[in-house]
Amino acid sequence: MVVQRDMCSYFLIGFTIGAIFSIFTTEKSRNSQSEENYVLSHAQKVVSYLQEIKDLPKTFRKRLWRTHQEHLASRIRVLCFVMTHPNNHNSKAQYIRYSWGRHCNRLVFISDGTRRDDSLPVVKVNAKSGRSGLWDKVKKAFRYMHSNYSGQYDWIIKADDDTFVNVDSLRNFLLGFSPEAPLFFGEQLRSPYDQIYMAGGGGYVLSRVGVQKFIDLLNDPRSDEEVGCSRVKPTSEEDPFISHCLIHANVSAIDSRDHLGQNRFSQHSGIIRSSVWGETDNFYWRYQLYKSTAQKPGPYVGCCSSSAISFHYTRPLNMFFYDFLIRKVNPEDTSLTLALNPRKYA
Repeated sequence: MVVQRDMCSYFLIGFTIGAIFSIFTTEKSRNSQSEENYVLSHAQKVVSYLQEIKDLPKTFRKRLWRTHQEHLASRIRVLCFVMTHPNNHNSKAQYIRYSWGRHCNRLVFISDGTRRDDSLPVVKVNAKSGRSGLWDKVKKAFRYMHSNYSGQYDWIIKADDDTFVNVDSLRNFLLGFSPEAPLFFGEQLRSPYDQIYMAGGGGYVLSRVGVQKFIDLLNDPRSDEEVGCSRVKPTSEEDPFISHCLIHANVSAIDSRDHLGQNRFSQHSGIIRSSVWGETDNFYWRYQLYKSTAQKPGPYVGCCSSSAISFHYTRPLNMFFYDFLIRKVNPEDTSLTLALNPRKYA
């Protein structure tokens, strides 16, 4: 009897997991329908799935979701590289290492300087310290990733050592895209020179082919004038520079907002973001690309997507706190307790 019961359990688990995987892994054509229609269609399937499994035991649902995330981690390989420097090796970088960095398929810290430091496994690149060497540091970081991890990733996300990344949310977002297409994601801003670029602080993502095209452009023997972007000039404005080069390399900059126009990638921490969002006189609004969507009265309104991927300017201890909220806190624990014992809590 025990064996039969186990066999039935295994069959149920396999059948249900197969059902959810088929929902999340179905090919989605962005050319044949708008993103809004796609999101609505996808949401309807998810709601239908949730209705089917709502009566399953809570422990089984948790196991099912955890299995789904493990499946995504094997299918959507994300290499995370974090820009840091020696002064932060034993502080900010360590918090990332033991919080959200654990959920990447591979985590690499890119640093500069010659000081030996055994507290953190870092890749040191020969670039000028400080912000003026940031563009050179990023270029050399991508060269290193391409040379040493080619074939071991589908996507690369670049983050700073004060950026929090929800890796699960990133993988779920990337389900709808192919790493074989030249793609580029992030929070789109408009520079003072009227150039659209992906903000660096909130992190940006390149597909595998996007990385290859960027490396090809860096290796192009033609002059910067012929190529169409500046590859040599030292600058702290690494994000508009790489965006400009990627556009000239025919890498598509994708609108990474959700169907409500809310940003998944954020240049601010969650607290700062909510406070500046309703203040249209804030300097940040000069760089906003989607002002008509974003300018809504009041804090929090339109601030951030419910499928948020990243927040910049995150304090070190909050790295652990956010990771705890995402990974451990389960409102269902409370709701189920109330549902099972209504009189006790009346």
